[in-house]
Amino acid sequence: MVSYEWNCENVEYYPNYNGQEKVIYKVHWQLSVVDSELDERGLPYRVNNYGCQYLNVENLENFIAYENVSLVQVQEWVENSINIDDENSVQNLKDELASQLEEKKNPPLVKGVIA
Repeated sequence: MVSYEWNCENVEYYPNYNGQEKVIYKVHWQLSVVDSELDERGLPYRVNNYGCQYLNVENLENFIAYENVSLVQVQEWVENSINIDDENSVQNLKDELASQLEEKKNPPLVKGVIA
């Protein structure tokens, strides 16, 4: 069984923007797929994807103060921003990670050294 994990804790913000303080405009994210199956070292199989997502900060009508922003909220902003051009973009990222995970678990090629 696989699970997907987001890490969206690293952000960049404008100290002052359109009358608000600490306006988050960019999120450095990591999306991981983790398998419950263990590798030869006893660790779960894991594949990661990293990126940066710029947020639209033109409309601050529903602004949330920096100290009140949750990781869940930032993840939602990232997913919504990624999906803005293609509503399947996040799912496509997950599908690509799942494919990479399967290849990691069952590599099509294996290298070896003959002694």
